[in-house]
Amino acid sequence: MIGSLHSTGTRLILRSCLSMLCLLPTGTGNTVFFGDLEDKMTAELQGSDHILRKKVLIEINEDFHRADFVVASLKSGLLEELIKCCKEDDDARRELASSAVMKVAGTEEGREHLASKHHLADLSVLLRDTVPAIRENTYRAFLFVAEYRNCLLYTSDAADDSLRVDLGGRRIIKKKKNKN
Repeated sequence: MIGSLHSTGTRLILRSCLSMLCLLPTGTGNTVFFGDLEDKMTAELQGSDHILRKKVLIEINEDFHRADFVVASLKSGLLEELIKCCKEDDDARRELASSAVMKVAGTEEGREHLASKHHLADLSVLLRDTVPAIRENTYRAFLFVAEYRNCLLYTSDAADDSLRVDLGGRRIIKKKKNKN
């Protein structure tokens, strides 16, 4: 029954109600449940109905306030469709898609996916977009990924050298006491 719901508003209301009533399983079960919806959204974004595609992008942006939706989208190929939408001629759809990509970059799994799949090169074109909101969304996404990458470099540097580091990655060197 849930899979047969077609209205964007109906799906959103259903999700909210089930979450408030605690009827949704937690953890991976929740991700699997919403993974089916993410697959449906991916298919709808691949369609040619521009109005439906815009509605789906709005719904995706609303859903991406929760990290479990972002994780489900990575498994369904939704991120790749969002990146394709970022290359379209329509400013509104491009802005919605870039906002969703920024929300993906705000999660650890999203940053890993963006960096490992080499999507950053595709997104770099958006830094020169004529729409300021698209440039800002892309810039923020790049900042999220850069902060994540710098954090990994600091921690791996510390592990390689087996030295102590503070949270900023700076080395802490303790002076040795001379025994006389």
